[in-house]
Amino acid sequence: MFRQTNIIWTFWIALHSIIEWFEQEQQPNAHIGLGIVPFIFFIKKQFVQILIKFYGYILVAIAFVAFVVLNNGLVVGDRTNHIAITHVPQILYFAAFCVLFMGGEVLTTMWRFYRNKSSIVTLLKGAALPLIIGVPVAAFIGLRFR
Repeated sequence: MFRQTNIIWTFWIALHSIIEWFEQEQQPNAHIGLGIVPFIFFIKKQFVQILIKFYGYILVAIAFVAFVVLNNGLVVGDRTNHIAITHVPQILYFAAFCVLFMGGEVLTTMWRFYRNKSSIVTLLKGAALPLIIGVPVAAFIGLRFR
């Protein structure tokens, strides 16, 4: 019923929640910035609160580590058919999945631009170069390394 990659999604959700909390805390102090150094200080300052607020994720992490240690690895079943290899298209599958489920975020961002009387064309111009370069590169990688 579950795949090993679900642990990545669990950690991703926890990290995303902590980052949102950090950004909300930093709004009054916008001059400090939202870089990695202020984020690390935030983690150190709020460490006990993070442990309390995210105890469920921490329990999942502990259970995951215990499983890996007791099982001598991630694989359940025939280990000869589950050898870790580089699978570049997996990154593209992940990117497609993220784009699909980020549709709401994209629409929200575009609505914010529209509401603030900023040009949506300006928003799209900023994305044009990465798209012009990224799409062919992604297509090449997907076709070359399947």
